[in-house]
Amino acid sequence: MKALLCSALFTLVLFFSTSIFAIESTAPNANSDPVYVQLRHIQTGGEAYEVQNLKIVRDAGTFELHSGTLCLLAPVQGMITGAVFRGSGTFSLQSDDPREQHQMMMLTKSPGINEDFEKLVLRFADGTAEELKQALTTRSANVCPGDVLEENQKFLRTELRENLAARLLQPVLAGTPDGFFDAFFTGKKYGKLHFTVDPRGVEEPEEVALFGYNESKWGVWYSGHLLTEPRNYRKERPVERHHHGDLGLADRRSARSPLSPPSQTSCLQSDRL
Repeated sequence: MKALLCSALFTLVLFFSTSIFAIESTAPNANSDPVYVQLRHIQTGGEAYEVQNLKIVRDAGTFELHSGTLCLLAPVQGMITGAVFRGSGTFSLQSDDPREQHQMMMLTKSPGINEDFEKLVLRFADGTAEELKQALTTRSANVCPGDVLEENQKFLRTELRENLAARLLQPVLAGTPDGFFDAFFTGKKYGKLHFTVDPRGVEEPEEVALFGYNESKWGVWYSGHLLTEPRNYRKERPVERHHHGDLGLADRRSARSPLSPPSQTSCLQSDRL
C-alpha cells in the first residue's frame, strides 16, 4: 500500500513538472516582439547619398558634415530611427553656463569643444529623418558604411551595455516622435564621444549631455537643460564629474537604465546578445 502511494505521488509530481515545462517552452519570448527585434538588429536602408556641408544643430551641439557618404537606416513601422555617416565632419559645443565652461576648460583647455571626426552614427526619434531627407538629393556610388553601424552596435552591447532599441520602441509603436536624439562619433583628439538630447532626462535632471569614453577622461563632459527652457529653470547644482572609468552607465543615465526597457514596455527582457 505504501509503495502504491509513493508511486502515485511520483506520477503526480512528474505530471505537474511536465505540464509546467510545456507551458514555459511554449510561452513566447518577450524579446521576440517583431518591432523590438527590428530595432535591435537595425540595418542601413541600402541607399547611399553624397553629403556636402550639411549642418545638424541639436540644442548646444552642432554637427557639420563637410563631405562624405550618408545612409539612412531601414524604416521600422514606417519610422526612420537613424543614419550612419563616413567622411569629414566636425562637432562643436558651446555653453553659456560658466560652470560647464569651467568643466570644458579642464578637459579641452577651451570653454567649449570643437572636434573633427570621420565616422558618425545617429539614432533619433525627432525631426532628423525629415531634415536629412530634404538635404539628401545626390546618390553616391559608394556603398553604405554598414561597418560603422556594426561597430557602434557592438560598442553599445559589450562596453556601454545600453539598449537603444528599448528607448526607441515607444515612439516607434506610437508613430509619434518624442524629441530623442543620440550621436556617437570618434574624435581625432578626444576619442569616442556621445552627444545626446532626451526630453525624458539624461543626466538627471538635465536633458542634454556629452559623454566621453576615453580611458583617462571617461564620464560626463557636459550636461544641461534644453536651451528652449526658461533661463531660471536651469537649477543651480554642483558640477561633480568622474573621468577615470569608475562611473557606470546606470549612474550617469538614471533616466535610461542600461539594457532595460522603459516602463511602458516592461514586458521586454534585457537582451545582451
